[in-house]
Amino acid sequence: MIQLNDGPRYDDRHYLRLAGRDGLTAGESLKLCLGESVVIGRSRACDLSLKKTPRYLCDDAERARIRASLPFRATSRRHVRLTYLSPDVVEVENLSRNGTLVDGFRVDRVLLHDVRTTPHEIRLGEHGDVLVLACGSVELDVSAA
Repeated sequence: MIQLNDGPRYDDRHYLRLAGRDGLTAGESLKLCLGESVVIGRSRACDLSLKKTPRYLCDDAERARIRASLPFRATSRRHVRLTYLSPDVVEVENLSRNGTLVDGFRVDRVLLHDVRTTPHEIRLGEHGDVLVLACGSVELDVSAA
């Protein structure tokens, strides 16, 4: 008897959740799938963009205040790239002169080998937004469908 394997079954261990904790990205989340790469920054072309957040898009006066703020100016157009290389490994690559901090340490490029078991804090520059990278699920809004 021949059995066909339809591929791997759905498993929470094979995707990560990147969630904003502070700043403009607070409350925002992004699903990072195995083999995928995402870029975070100010540019609207980024996968997670400060300029696409509800607070930034709110009104002109708020937008002007945000643009003048230090956290917004500390975030580069393309600030950091995260690549989910294998079930246990994520590469964090700084793309900005302002720097990226992972768990409080400034990095240029680092491989995180414990992403399924340990959440990691990613800060965009010394004064920028804080994001948390952790294993988990993304809540879906099925009422919008």
